[in-house]
Amino acid sequence: MIRQRPLISLLIFVTVLVVAAAASVALTRPSVVGVGGQASAAAVRATVTLQVRTIDGDKELRGAGAGIMAGVPVTVKDQSGATRTATRDGSGIATVANVDAGGMITVTATAPRGYVTFPTTVAAQTVIANGGRVDVPLYRDDQQWLTWGRTNDRRRVGPPAGTPSGSWLWTTDPGNNVEFPPSLAYGMVVYGSYHGYLCADSQTTGQNVWREYPGDKWGRVSKFANQVAVSSWVENGRRIARVFYADLSGIVGSRDLFTGAVDWEITAGKGNGTKGKRIQFKSIEASPLVLGKTVYICTRFNRSGSKAGLWALDRSSGKVRWFKALGRTSRSKIGSSPAYAGGRLFVATYDGYVYALRSSNGKVLWRKKIGGQFYSTPAVSGTRLFIGNKSNGRMYCLSTRNGRVLWRTKRLGTSVHGSPAVYGGRVFVGAGNRFYALKASNGRQVWRKSTKRRIWGSASILRGVVYYSDFGHTYARTTRKGALVWSTNVGRYSPVTATRHLIIVCDRKSFYAYRPKD
Repeated sequence: MIRQRPLISLLIFVTVLVVAAAASVALTRPSVVGVGGQASAAAVRATVTLQVRTIDGDKELRGAGAGIMAGVPVTVKDQSGATRTATRDGSGIATVANVDAGGMITVTATAPRGYVTFPTTVAAQTVIANGGRVDVPLYRDDQQWLTWGRTNDRRRVGPPAGTPSGSWLWTTDPGNNVEFPPSLAYGMVVYGSYHGYLCADSQTTGQNVWREYPGDKWGRVSKFANQVAVSSWVENGRRIARVFYADLSGIVGSRDLFTGAVDWEITAGKGNGTKGKRIQFKSIEASPLVLGKTVYICTRFNRSGSKAGLWALDRSSGKVRWFKALGRTSRSKIGSSPAYAGGRLFVATYDGYVYALRSSNGKVLWRKKIGGQFYSTPAVSGTRLFIGNKSNGRMYCLSTRNGRVLWRTKRLGTSVHGSPAVYGGRVFVGAGNRFYALKASNGRQVWRKSTKRRIWGSASILRGVVYYSDFGHTYARTTRKGALVWSTNVGRYSPVTATRHLIIVCDRKSFYAYRPKD
């Protein structure tokens, strides 16, 4: 395991910025008056003057110095426990003098409104060797892609990144099939793949920062067929970020975003709704959903000592808040991820039901029998829920209030396997060898495009451009008329996640990072 801070979080440059207040190391030798008034040498105490630069961590992807943020207050805590506040200047450089040159130094910025930042900890000697320079990144919270579908309602609308510019910046090989795209969180690219490793790479370079195999601890074969979720919050006065994951062997856990260190892992749960029994998770295909202090997961099967249903777990400990069984028969299965809107959770099952549950306690508010099988995750917009059927190839629109079917399409293709994207009064979804834009109001077709191969994954939308893949290509079309504006000969399942300054295009076993056009 590699345990190091990501490059985007540390960014300690070897080249020293030539400024008036250049970094320096000062040695002070306090005198002690001894017997007879003679001065004797005391222990040497070394100090360092830091030059701290605060940067926009997302904009920094566009080039060195592109994201300098001047006037952000910073504090430094050294091994002595002393805390010093920086003096700032208009260049974005904060000078902090008399910092103890031994042990570790922690630099913390006070994030402006709309931004988050994390403490940067580095060895004092490393700082000295690099000229006293430390960069502290800040991130716009609304520019991250932290979960499946990006928002809790799973509408799949990303930041206004548009289309890629030029050739890719970097590419990486996750080592095996990646069925779901990565989450992009605070300078990191985070994902699990079918070879069972949970990984975090640098958004700047694509280089791996840490890599963990959850199955080692439990003696299981880990495999991931979903997207991880990331959440950050302040705990004990310190902002932290955690990755929440669930694999096909039934392991659920939380790890530090920047180091991969495990917070908690569980394979079973007991609590409100389990009737005093400890229920095995067995297998999880749905992506986690994080709301406040609660993590929601759907267990996959309703057999072999497990139950298909929805779990609410404590975010910090993994303890069960409540459980609701949703499987109706031994053949029940849940592949759909939970969606959230207006205090309600929405889940669909393989035995043809769509559920609405109260998020606070798991009470079923309504249940609608549609028939067929649902693998698609619901997307919610206003009072409408949109979902595709795996068996009959139709799209459905339900009322979120009572589950009433507002409209359904005729058969669009062999199957609607992926999740719909909802944007601009339209619903975008692939079915068999066709991709559709439908009116959200009535399901009527606005435009349709054919593909050479079947569409298995879900679409994503970036600034009025919708992305989708067949088995071999990724297409970017205008949401309004379906005009092709970009394409590439890679793509497999769900093709794109993005921040405002980085677009990740996913192939079956590769990620390609692009800088968006302005």
